[in-house]
Amino acid sequence: MNTPDQEPLNELRLSDSILGALEQAIEQKDITIAEMLVNPLEAAMTRDAGGHDFVERRDYPNRLSKALESLAALKQNS
Repeated sequence: MNTPDQEPLNELRLSDSILGALEQAIEQKDITIAEMLVNPLEAAMTRDAGGHDFVERRDYPNRLSKALESLAALKQNS
């Protein structure tokens, strides 16, 4: 089920879904799964990217940074 600020699942990028899963794993304090999701998230976000005319149009930086900081804190506290 989508909250009002979420796009319908079929309109999300793969990286959106993986980031959501990462956030959920962190929320559930599942470090193993969260760590497993970082590499696929990175791959999904960077594929087909680059070139001299490439402009990142996603507004993830704060959301992604927060998730990675939360994961680091979770690992430190476990």
